[in-house]
Amino acid sequence: MTDISIGHGGLGFDSLEFHDTLVGLDTLRAETEALAERLGHLAADAEIAGSASAHRLRVAQFAAYQLADAVRDLRARASEAALHYGDVEYDIAQEFDDLGHDPGRFIVTGIIERTLLADPRVLVLAEVVGGITALIEQAVDIEVALIEQGWIAAPTGAGDLQGRIPPGGRGAPQFRIEEYDVDGEKHWVIYVAGTADPGFGSEPEDMAANLALYAGLDAKSLQGLRKAMTAAGVKPGDKVGLVGYSQGALIIHRLIDEGRYQVPFALTVGDPQLDWLPPNGTTSLRFFHGGDPVAGLSKKVAQNGDTVTVTSSSYGSGGDLVAPHALNGYAADASAFDASTGVESTAFRATVTAFTGGVAASATTWRAAEGPRPTPISEHRQRASSTSPTGR
Repeated sequence: MTDISIGHGGLGFDSLEFHDTLVGLDTLRAETEALAERLGHLAADAEIAGSASAHRLRVAQFAAYQLADAVRDLRARASEAALHYGDVEYDIAQEFDDLGHDPGRFIVTGIIERTLLADPRVLVLAEVVGGITALIEQAVDIEVALIEQGWIAAPTGAGDLQGRIPPGGRGAPQFRIEEYDVDGEKHWVIYVAGTADPGFGSEPEDMAANLALYAGLDAKSLQGLRKAMTAAGVKPGDKVGLVGYSQGALIIHRLIDEGRYQVPFALTVGDPQLDWLPPNGTTSLRFFHGGDPVAGLSKKVAQNGDTVTVTSSSYGSGGDLVAPHALNGYAADASAFDASTGVESTAFRATVTAFTGGVAASATTWRAAEGPRPTPISEHRQRASSTSPTGR
């Protein structure tokens, strides 16, 4: 059985200790802070002019400050490591002097390609700031289309819920919506996929959306979910269970923060904001791996009486930095949680069963895209007859 840890605690990521990059890190932080200040001035001018780019500039400014903070933290840890391990040689550290003074090239080349530092916030945010100019664009319309429709059995626990998260990816559906009739009342379970485009592309779930959501702002991907929910028949005030992976977790946070729905439970996998807390009455079940670089964007794991955190290091990294974040790598953790006889597992399974009533649901999948309405795989296609199948 997979070894998991259920309960409270913080994140502990080990940095690669090094000697020769402290000055380079100081330079990187200073240039990034200067970039953030310039973006702030541009944003202020855009706000005065009423330009649609003002919001994007503020998001970019937030990202730059986040990177500066991450580099400052990394520098402090590196300095401490040098005091304790002063005689150790580290081959990965390289000189920053020949990288020039262009912030985008400096950050992307110096941090990602040439240094490969272990701090996950630096790895992620450096790439973000490197693509900052792509954020300065006009707002786009998001349209949604129904892709598939059918019936499915009610989930019985975390494993079923996690297994129904859409795999996502370019051109693929991002949302799954299940409608349950429980004693004449509509209950919904909604599943949200992760990032489809790690760059700044045409997918709503791109890095620009990650930035906006991480900053607590609106995003294209969140707009897409709202439209899919409306098209499926979800109304403000309805009872909604939420399940999300990676960026999908951020979308869930923002949706809950808006307060439009009653949310008895939320399950997240590889959550970039483990320092986010649910409101009273929402049970938050969170799965993360100790080496997950996306979960590493959280400086701490916040806890309250409504949160259950499941940690594990059972993934096989094979030297792959992003392997601990893979969605399929979390399946064993969810199964182990369901098999547990602990009070947290028993209570969560009871919450899910009570919410769905144990009845079959009408299930739909949706795709959101920028611009014209996306072409459905098949319009209102029935995957099965009105007889409810079993399994996922």
